[in-house]
Amino acid sequence: MLKIQEIREIIKLIDSSSIDEFTFNEDGTKLKLKKMQVKL
Repeated sequence: MLKIQEIREIIKLIDSSSIDEFTFNEDGTKLKLKKMQVKL
């Protein structure tokens, strides 16, 4: 199971990268993060 600090670090890394979507699955834990598309 991921700790909240690990999730926060993953969010920061994805936010500063060109990755648009991230999925993590391990031992029944599933985390899916997706960047929102901002339309101007």
